[in-house]
Amino acid sequence: MEKQRHHYVPKVYLREFSKNRSGHFYAAGPKPNLLRTINPRHVEQVCYIDNFYTLKEKTKEQSKVDDIDFLEKKAFDYEKRLLPRIISKLKNKNVYLNKSYHDSLIDIYLNIKQRNLFYRKNFRAYDIAKLAEKELERMKPLQSWIEEMSGQNYETFMGKIKDQILEDKDLPDELHKQTLIETAIGKNDAINNSSEVLKAMTFFVLEPLNSSDFFITSDNPGFTLLGDKVFNTNFGRFDSIGFPINSKQLVFLRGKSRQSNLEIHKKINFIKLGTKGIDTLNFCTIFNSTEYVFCESKKYLTELIERFYNEHGTHQRL
Repeated sequence: MEKQRHHYVPKVYLREFSKNRSGHFYAAGPKPNLLRTINPRHVEQVCYIDNFYTLKEKTKEQSKVDDIDFLEKKAFDYEKRLLPRIISKLKNKNVYLNKSYHDSLIDIYLNIKQRNLFYRKNFRAYDIAKLAEKELERMKPLQSWIEEMSGQNYETFMGKIKDQILEDKDLPDELHKQTLIETAIGKNDAINNSSEVLKAMTFFVLEPLNSSDFFITSDNPGFTLLGDKVFNTNFGRFDSIGFPINSKQLVFLRGKSRQSNLEIHKKINFIKLGTKGIDTLNFCTIFNSTEYVFCESKKYLTELIERFYNEHGTHQRL
């Protein structure tokens, strides 16, 4: 199989946190010792794994898609076209955002969260034994037929099937890919429900009051807030959602919008924040990162991490 570099954070998104969108920025990490290395990087060099989304033939057949590269070619392609246009609208300080752009931005955010390495790791921790038990229970009505066809006791035969499931080291990764396919074709109910909830919230764009402040991002962009606690995707119970969209803007969703879902334009509420407010949001990004955080300014990133350690303890430092 030919190696393909698959980015689990889109390059078109990461470029918004580089100097003049050149693709060049600074990366701090890996956690927990973020100050160990703060080095120049390019978007091509970070947040990728070879063949991360390539489907195995069995997964392709089960999901009824026609290409092992379905996810990379089709499911994620719209981000490259739409995200720069949406961000450009936000940078131009439009008072309203076309509803289709607004809804697409929410879907892109959920897609970035779902396609991420952090989300994949949840599948690695998935209780495959429970999945196997569920599959065996589903086959129980066919017990007599299975025994007749296999010539073996049902428990013995199904025990072998269970062992095969448990020994399949690729299964967690393929389950993740199947979930991404379901989302791409609109059949992931959990994502669809989350999308509707987020689209009904009030839409804010937060910006630094001081020109010397920046928003950072990470290898796991965006966060959910409940009180003073930070989560990855706690969409069941939360107060607000934060999603840094470029070095000078962060999309913030909070409260139910007063606008009707039938309106074709979504109001944008622009708010300026001082350094302390920007720090709080950047600290959330640091907390929620998997390993690395990114910023266009090395000086700002270094000083921000120093402030983070000073506020949250120095036990993580070298």
